[in-house]
Amino acid sequence: FSAGATFQQARQELIAGRFDRAIASAERAIAAQPDMPEYRILKGRAMLESDRLEQAEESFIDAVEAAGRSLALIDASVAAREEADGRALEGIARERIDLQKRSVRRIEAEAWYYLGIVRQQWNRIAEAADDYRTAHRLDPQPIEYLIAAAEMLLDLGRPEEVDVLVEPVLDRHQGDPSLVVLLARAAMIRDEPVVAAARYAEARLLRPDDALLTEEYIRATFEAELYEDCLDAIRTHAASYEQVRPDLLRIEARCHATLGRPVRADAIYRELVRVAPGDADAWVEYGAIAWELGDFSRLDLCGVRLQ
Repeated sequence: FSAGATFQQARQELIAGRFDRAIASAERAIAAQPDMPEYRILKGRAMLESDRLEQAEESFIDAVEAAGRSLALIDASVAAREEADGRALEGIARERIDLQKRSVRRIEAEAWYYLGIVRQQWNRIAEAADDYRTAHRLDPQPIEYLIAAAEMLLDLGRPEEVDVLVEPVLDRHQGDPSLVVLLARAAMIRDEPVVAAARYAEARLLRPDDALLTEEYIRATFEAELYEDCLDAIRTHAASYEQVRPDLLRIEARCHATLGRPVRADAIYRELVRVAPGDADAWVEYGAIAWELGDFSRLDLCGVRLQ
């Protein structure tokens, strides 16, 4: 079998979950053509899937180095041809070389992306962020490279860098709310809940049934003091849960209390302390509403539960 055929066999083994066979086939392909970075990426992926992270990292680093050698060979070939011709490559010849180099960079980008996955699993978040950003720089098309880089930057508490990374490409991915959500999370980290709430609202137009997105929107609108918007979202969201959510009950009760609706807040706090009787903060807030309503027997009950 040729190296290419062996590589295709390795891909099939990887898809089928036969990781040891995939590794063996990939190694045969590498032995035949050592400078093909995609062979080393496939081997690394099989290592990654089988939790052999050290070997996976080594394979992906080898792939990056192989891509570098391929680019160097292309540049050397171009330089030799230009020297022989006495002029720079132009037209179709130059386009072919550029296409060839872009193809190698796409493969190198994939290697950096998988390196990021390995280092993320090791909780080496700063390294993973750099790896993902390198992948995105080499190949800006796959949105997953950009999302992974931005998520690592958020974990590192660097929201301004997320804005710089994501804002320029929003128009290119208008149908995907993922990038808008990243900008919303960055705004929350910067303590700009009004900005975050607007971003989340934009994302919800594209993904109205996303429960996690709606919960983030609820928290953003509450922090932004957009209490009616928050309550509207809670009402539409609550029906999607089979069990009562104490965290959402608390936010709902606080919204009504802040809006001057103590009777409604009282009813919700009563439900909250029923489903979460060990929540001391809930009893404190329930007691404050009881005081406001002049319900001193219930206030005494809250005091007893807090002793």
